[in-house]
Amino acid sequence: MKEIVSREKFSVLYIDLDYFKTYNDLYGFAKGDQVIKATASILQDSIREANGFLGHIGGDDFLAILYHHDYHSCCNKIIHKFNQMVPSIYSEKHLLQKFVYAEDRFGAKQRIPLLSISIAVVTNQDRTYLDAEEIVLHATAMKKKCKLMIGSCYVDSVCNL
Repeated sequence: MKEIVSREKFSVLYIDLDYFKTYNDLYGFAKGDQVIKATASILQDSIREANGFLGHIGGDDFLAILYHHDYHSCCNKIIHKFNQMVPSIYSEKHLLQKFVYAEDRFGAKQRIPLLSISIAVVTNQDRTYLDAEEIVLHATAMKKKCKLMIGSCYVDSVCNL
């Protein structure tokens, strides 16, 4: 990651599953592991097609590096494939109601949306970065914006999709 700041072009994708803890608590660790593996497979295929690098930060967090600024098609492909997978991992009841009842972080029963994927995109298209830490801080801020949206999405610093 240190060498990325010296590249002429790069796009860093910080990828996270929304509501994964709820899914894991409700369906169990084995099914949660299957979801992470299936997500990793989707990401590997999409990132490989975009001639990039994929890393697993841990849990449901991934980091991808593309050596260009053409990240829109890659993000759209990831979201499309992930959304196609979602029906196969939920019960029919949960799919029909489009949420699950579960305890939130404060112990209160809530309607929790089904799994979605958030992708925060940071590029050097219109900005330069001093080091990898600055990229990570910006990606983390972008991820927070993305997680405020309902459903799978990506947010970038250029046009804030």
